[in-house]
Amino acid sequence: MASAAVHSERSRVSSLFDLAATIEDQEVQAHFARYLAVRLCGLLESTAKALVSEYSKRTANSKTASFCAFEINSFRNPNTEKLLALAGRFDPDWRLQLEVLFDGRTGEAVNSIKALRDAIAHGVNHNASLGTVAKYRDEIFRTVELLERLFS
Repeated sequence: MASAAVHSERSRVSSLFDLAATIEDQEVQAHFARYLAVRLCGLLESTAKALVSEYSKRTANSKTASFCAFEINSFRNPNTEKLLALAGRFDPDWRLQLEVLFDGRTGEAVNSIKALRDAIAHGVNHNASLGTVAKYRDEIFRTVELLERLFS
């Protein structure tokens, strides 16, 4: 079952990539690529929060669901380790499935998008191209899809 909140956020991010592709000025496109990197990191964060909250509401009593919703609020700026730890707290097999996905390009993309987000947030003038960020997007979307399957 796909989360409506996750689907909505993913659609918004996809639309922003479509918009970025229409920008002809390379400098403006590079600035927009940095914005997209922050949005991709935010997509991972909001996905984890929504899925944990929805999963706990479906599978746990109201007190446990309330606790999970409160605890997931502190989940910020995910990288592979944070996502692996989160999944592993629910089911060790989920962690293993994420480890398989993160072995290679997808794990590199998740960690790179988080590092890029951190650099941007701290004022580092990072040269992120739309092409690079688009490659990260594809891997971030793969991560979101697996998280949705695990928490469904």
